[in-house]
Amino acid sequence: MSKTTPMNIFAVNEDPIIAARNLPDKLVVKMPSESAQMLCPWAFKQHNALISKPDGGFYGTKGFAHHPCTLWQYEDPANVAWLLLHAFGLCAAYTERYSKNHGILPALFQLAQLYEEKHGLPSEHFKHHTPFALAMPVQFKNEDDRVGSYRNYINKSKGYAVWRYTKPPDWWSEEVHLPVRIEYLNQREIRKNLKKSKNDQHSGLSPTL
Repeated sequence: MSKTTPMNIFAVNEDPIIAARNLPDKLVVKMPSESAQMLCPWAFKQHNALISKPDGGFYGTKGFAHHPCTLWQYEDPANVAWLLLHAFGLCAAYTERYSKNHGILPALFQLAQLYEEKHGLPSEHFKHHTPFALAMPVQFKNEDDRVGSYRNYINKSKGYAVWRYTKPPDWWSEEVHLPVRIEYLNQREIRKNLKKSKNDQHSGLSPTL
């Protein structure tokens, strides 16, 4: 798998719901779908079950088979329970911040029903999960503090991290994050100007200098 694949499980708290609530806005939007991208192949590979889409089709069954988070998921049913509860927590956070339901919710309800039929209630199992996978550059990894590793990873590398509708978590540090935020905004401005320049060239206008 390419190292640029953006999939992850941002385990910033041992509690999957609190971990979801703690994530910045951008991750609350995108991570429910990424969670389902791991859970739907689990449903098929472990239980020969397909998860239906609203349009009548089915979600994919291959996923990112060799990604560290995918491998972690298959280590123990408790890991699946953690991820499933985390996905529901992400959807709850999404609704709280944007006043609408996330489109992946119907799939999560199907996955929850399947888990309960095969393993019991996720809420009774998730605390027995194995140590979280650390899907991040080596400079952020601490095998002895995996939750802290993810907090550090977001603080020091995710320039997009903002909480516009809720307060940031207690572990968030504006001071630590400031350099990466400035770099992120600078790069965004550069990309914006490059796009404008290309559009101007295509329209026959001279690019703005």
